[in-house]
Amino acid sequence: MAAFSDSVRFLATAGGTSDFVYSSTVQGYNGPADANVVSGLKYKLRAESADLSQWEVFEGVANLTGGVWTFPRTTVLFNSAKTGTQSPGQSGAGTKISFSAAPQVAIVALAEDLLSIEQGNTFSTAQRTQGRANLGAAINELQNVSFAVSAASGALTIALKDANGNDPTSTTPIALSFRNASLTASPNTPTILEVTAATSIVLPSTSTCGFASATAGRLWICGWNDGGTFRLGVFKASTASALFALVENGVGSSLQITTGSTSAGQHYTSAAAVTSRAFRILGYVDWSASGMTAGTWTITNLNSIVTFGPGIPLPGRSLQTQTFVMPSTSQSSTTSASFVATNTTVNIALGNAADIVRVKAFGTIRNTTASENTDVTLARGGTAIGAFTAARQDLAAANCWWPTSLCALDLPNSVSQQTYAVYFRNGAGGTSQWCNPPNATGNMGYIEADEIMG
Repeated sequence: MAAFSDSVRFLATAGGTSDFVYSSTVQGYNGPADANVVSGLKYKLRAESADLSQWEVFEGVANLTGGVWTFPRTTVLFNSAKTGTQSPGQSGAGTKISFSAAPQVAIVALAEDLLSIEQGNTFSTAQRTQGRANLGAAINELQNVSFAVSAASGALTIALKDANGNDPTSTTPIALSFRNASLTASPNTPTILEVTAATSIVLPSTSTCGFASATAGRLWICGWNDGGTFRLGVFKASTASALFALVENGVGSSLQITTGSTSAGQHYTSAAAVTSRAFRILGYVDWSASGMTAGTWTITNLNSIVTFGPGIPLPGRSLQTQTFVMPSTSQSSTTSASFVATNTTVNIALGNAADIVRVKAFGTIRNTTASENTDVTLARGGTAIGAFTAARQDLAAANCWWPTSLCALDLPNSVSQQTYAVYFRNGAGGTSQWCNPPNATGNMGYIEADEIMG
């Protein structure tokens, strides 16, 4: 591609095969200085004889030295002898026409210099970088990115594709911006890597990456700048009892993906391990529970393939919250030695079975008899989640109130509505109460269920 200028046409000082030197401006046109031609930029020009029997289209870097403009005939693209380098239409090595007289020379634009929305455009890396800068493009946003996911013989392949679903090439690259690997660099200029070839990561059979059989799950896809080499990676950010951070604001390390890659919360990368490098979150793939066998990858139970971008929540982000606030008159009592439900319950239906639920509750327990104990726990449909919280009243007097808070993570593995409740039991044959303190006013306790991105 070449630079442009407006209506430049001039008479050269001489013909022959030498580079063209500006002599005078053709009437009705601009000279190089009038049209702000920039010395040091490459232009395309057409030289032609008065009768048009000799002509040549060439390109070269304009040069202004000592007030004299010179336009080198560096590459001959087309000419009247059909010995230019441009194909199709010419078939030569770029032979210069030997003009019999000084020709007129004009700066021109060819089809390859113009952006076309009907066909692909070829740019160099420098031109693409300049284009993004000219447009003020947000380099941190993913552009021209998609994924293809396939499985064979129990192994999973995640392939990076362009926006049309094709492998990236030198003419259709995927450009990714990475933070500076030096956390203290000032200015902290980013690095742009261009992926120009087919790129994928293969999760071998038996590499569970932290998945469990018959359990829905999500696998995050990351791209790494390994000292100028791009690597594709994966990361499982949650289990039924844990959440793992996945953030781009620092640097990270990984292990090379192998048959023994079985941990959630661990970055795995293709071809090699990575140490203290910047990475980008590119997207995720998630599966439903149906047909999921850990370590035997399939795509029959794929739930979704998502490219990361605005509006896509990170792992640990709350997606929805359901809350029940206890009124001051709320009270539950039991003499049972087995766990029973209180009237503090909340319902939630998840948007994706791969998400987890964080349940929190607060209230008070009361023992009606001295030196007895009450156990309190959170449960989904009668099944306890997390360890129970025990409160024991060992004072001589009865009827003391004990503030109690509970929190647990749960993976319901379903998008059906789930009911979470505070459960309690009495451990010494007396009566236990889950309620508000005596003479309390207003709302004093609650239970809350959050759907969390896993």
